[in-house]
Amino acid sequence: MRWSGRWRTVWSFHHLAGYLYRLAASFGAFYERCPVLRADGPVRDSRLVLCDLTARVLRQGLYLLGAPDPGPTPKETALCPVVQVPRVRGTS
Repeated sequence: MRWSGRWRTVWSFHHLAGYLYRLAASFGAFYERCPVLRADGPVRDSRLVLCDLTARVLRQGLYLLGAPDPGPTPKETALCPVVQVPRVRGTS
């Protein structure tokens, strides 16, 4: 479902694009400094959750901007196991 015309008049898409750009840049810096798959135990799990949630935000934001969904790459599918993210009450 796309945002209504009212949202477009109140908010500008460049704000969302700028946020997504900054998020991707911050995540890139994090990924370079913090080993995700080589970390142990709970640290690894928390970093995998952070990677998953960042990907979800980026994917949803790009969808709102009208960009096509690229889907998972074979490398992502092979390296990243499925991590169960606990749900927060009141969210679906």
